Amino acid sequence: MDLKNIMQQLGSNPQIMQMQQKMKQAYQDMHKRHETETISASSGGDMVKATVTIKGSLVSLDISEDLLKEGSAVVSEMVVAAVNLAKDKAATKSQEDMSKLAAELGLPSGFGGF
Repeated sequence: MDLKNIMQQLGSNPQIMQMQQKMKQAYQDMHKRHETETISASSGGDMVKATVTIKGSLVSLDISEDLLKEGSAVVSEMVVAAVNLAKDKAATKSQEDMSKLAAELGLPSGFGGF
């Protein structure tokens, strides 16, 4: 059962409605931050650095001039590794933020994905 269904079952209690609005606003604020907040990861001893938003969009990719001399297969491998690592870190950060938000709103454990 998701949060929307729970709220519908509780009816239109003003306190519940206020809590629902607070939760909705907090989630929207976090979602908006995740569109611009970035996280980076490197591969190949910092020869490639990928930066993504917390939502997972690639916003920059820095490749060392020295690495470019190694050939396309090596460059590709390092780029993929850096991008995947950055996206994994972003997903972890997103989940941590959701769990933190749920705790701040007084929701029980497991509501991090509301």
